[in-house]
Amino acid sequence: MNRAISDDIIQEVRDRSNIVEVMTFFGLQLKKSGGDTWKARCPFHNEKTPSFTVNETRQRYKCFGCGKGGDVFRFVMEQQSVDFPNAIHLLADRCGIIIPEKNYSTPEERAAASTKRNKRDRLFELMESFTEYYSQWLWTNLDSPLGQYFQSRRIPREIAQKFRIGAVPDSWDNSLKFGLHKKFTEEEMLDAGILKVNEDTKKIYDRFRNRLLFAIWNEQGKVVGFSGRAVEPDQTPKYLNSPDTPIFHKGSILYALPLARQQIREKQFAILCEGQIDTISMHCAGFANTVATQGTAFGEEHARMFKRYTDKVLLAMDSDTAGQNAILKAIKILLPLELEVGVILWPGGKDPDELYKNEGADFIAAQVRSATDFFEFLWQKLKETYDLKLPFGRQKAAEDAIEYIRLIPAPVARELYIRKLAELVKVSESVILKLLARQSPPGGGYQAAGQNTPQVETVILKEELDDCPGELAHAEETLLEIALADEQLAAGLRQNIRPDMVSTTLVGQALNTVIDLAANGNWGSRIDILSDMEDEREQEDPRLSRLLVQELTIPREKLDKALTDTISVVRRHHKERRLQAIKEQISQQIDREERERLFKKYMDLHNSN
Repeated sequence: MNRAISDDIIQEVRDRSNIVEVMTFFGLQLKKSGGDTWKARCPFHNEKTPSFTVNETRQRYKCFGCGKGGDVFRFVMEQQSVDFPNAIHLLADRCGIIIPEKNYSTPEERAAASTKRNKRDRLFELMESFTEYYSQWLWTNLDSPLGQYFQSRRIPREIAQKFRIGAVPDSWDNSLKFGLHKKFTEEEMLDAGILKVNEDTKKIYDRFRNRLLFAIWNEQGKVVGFSGRAVEPDQTPKYLNSPDTPIFHKGSILYALPLARQQIREKQFAILCEGQIDTISMHCAGFANTVATQGTAFGEEHARMFKRYTDKVLLAMDSDTAGQNAILKAIKILLPLELEVGVILWPGGKDPDELYKNEGADFIAAQVRSATDFFEFLWQKLKETYDLKLPFGRQKAAEDAIEYIRLIPAPVARELYIRKLAELVKVSESVILKLLARQSPPGGGYQAAGQNTPQVETVILKEELDDCPGELAHAEETLLEIALADEQLAAGLRQNIRPDMVSTTLVGQALNTVIDLAANGNWGSRIDILSDMEDEREQEDPRLSRLLVQELTIPREKLDKALTDTISVVRRHHKERRLQAIKEQISQQIDREERERLFKKYMDLHNSN
């Protein structure tokens, strides 16, 4: 498998991650359903009757309601809305496996990498210790100026604890003393951004002294940095963020993502705010699918993170000029990834936190429900910029709008926006198309210069099944079910079925794979190998997913007949395909002798058993 993590490590994590235990750890309530099968209500869609099935022996799951299925890695990816690297790191952390970052060619390189890993682990440990310390200090000092300011924000205690809000005492060396007490060095605290060196005096002091503190997590849910909010009028800057460190990179952080991704998946959209307080208020208002950038502008890496979790993003920046410009920039970054983009308009120039405090959760919900499509927002801005009563005003507005439309890779959506723009400008669609072609980069297409056009995934499964008759598809499913359940029968299938006799569908390929594994004494690895095969195809075949989780449904006394019948179907369809191929050769052949030779070949095959 083409992954940065070695197959040996992947296998070790898989072996040590019992799928039933992992699912229970992540909150799934499983009930025994006989043998090694467990049942639960599906975590991926709403249902009253449990249709989510887990096979503990095969370490696979399948929901017969929504169709989702896979192995323990796929479950964590789906349930936590993370990609494979993050899923395997979550599982590895859970079972105490250290994942090497790469392969090393020399002992020196390996030693250097080990030192780097140890340093990162120490920084994670340090950040966790300080997060806990700052949080405890806040709750035990609510009568302090920091505590009083925190209470003025009216953040419920359970939300504050969930977000791990803390405070740093008004002291130059309090953090230094705490860190040394915890056996961390000055160098480690400097590396983590907890301490800072005065450039003039060279003295070391607490970076976040006298600030309300927000913990910042990475995608795996580990604290990697802080954002400190000033509480005094003359305290600058208003927000002070951790510097980039070996474990903290602002451009790869979406604030509160570990808390939001489950709700993003359930609500099927994400909300992007500007800061921590607005994000927390949105969570208080019932929109726990809200995140924010962390001390940097919204960028392509943030957009790619969204794409892993959802197909829709609502932008909820502030109503001031800077916020509106940030929305326009974010739209240009999100559209090329084929994300649906909307905009939440906050009335009266207020921000989400102020509106939530003064108007309540229902008011926030109403604004979310009335979110406008990105194009409506864009056109309103263009109307404010250009005089649309003038021909050249409309020309410039159309040119600006085209800059966004040409970023959309989805052909249907792009055409509908073209139609909408033509109606607004009051010209024909052909005029807009000419303008679009004129502004497009050399070589055609509609992507902006410098943008990478997303590759549209090719859905192979449907085309393959169209070429695989239902009778053959059913026969291959039955044979795969038997081959997965019985090693001896699987090995014996090769005597009757050659690899070229089965279809090229994922089930057909899986059948050939299991037969080969059984013949070569590797049948025991069939589930892991087929799971990897399914992942690499990037297009889940629901038939394979179902077969991997279910036990043998054919009674043992009927297996011989099932094998005879299905093998006969496979061989007959293979023979029919060969006959059809020869007929096509005959129809295209001009030479009389060659036509006669092909005809004889056709008749010999036709009359054969």
